[in-house]
Amino acid sequence: MKLTNLSIHEKTEVPEDRELAIKHNETVASNLKEVLRGQPLLEELGLSYITIARIDDVPLPLNIQSEDVPNLRTLRAIADVAAHFVPVAPQLEKMDLHSWRFEIVSLIQALEGGADRIRELSVVMNALEVPIWKNLELLFIRFLNVEVLNIGTMCTSKDAEIPPPEFYFEAIASRVELLSSLRRVKIMYHDMVGRLAETPELDVQLIGRMKQTCPSLTTVIDPTDYKWTFKTVEEGILLSRSR
Repeated sequence: MKLTNLSIHEKTEVPEDRELAIKHNETVASNLKEVLRGQPLLEELGLSYITIARIDDVPLPLNIQSEDVPNLRTLRAIADVAAHFVPVAPQLEKMDLHSWRFEIVSLIQALEGGADRIRELSVVMNALEVPIWKNLELLFIRFLNVEVLNIGTMCTSKDAEIPPPEFYFEAIASRVELLSSLRRVKIMYHDMVGRLAETPELDVQLIGRMKQTCPSLTTVIDPTDYKWTFKTVEEGILLSRSR
């Protein structure tokens, strides 16, 4: 059967032994390549739940070619897996990425030439990845034609020392000017361990500053799901809020 939509849930325990872990990755990569070759009509692919071993000096042997994914338009994956698809998928325009332990670095390194085809980008990064958040422009400049951006952080440790929510919000707001085609941005804050008593909101001044530096922006959705909309009127720019 030829599919257009496929989500692979492959949860296996990663071996602790280095050589066995390398073999595990080779098997995962080989199986995935075989699946893709049999599904040339595939337009949407979900790989968020495949289990791979993190081996810093041995990259995942996933040699994806354009002919493996000729019609792929939407990809959901861990960032270091996505790094193998973005440079070669000729029609890829929408991505949903997760980065738990600096996997986003692999994607940034793989996209030195940028990913001009991507129009909608969703990224959730671990709150512990502070160096990446401090240099968020390294990610944004790879996706300069993005029109819809969903970006957020995920707190997975109650005891770890991490910056307050405002740090992550500011990291995003101060760099949206790089995305000259951006129309809509959703900023998320996933508190998985109850660090905060309530979900933090965006400061209205920060929202206004985002519009000033990114004139194409029409909509901002904050972590509480409030929708802030900019509308041009005779008096200037009108900002309204709704659920």
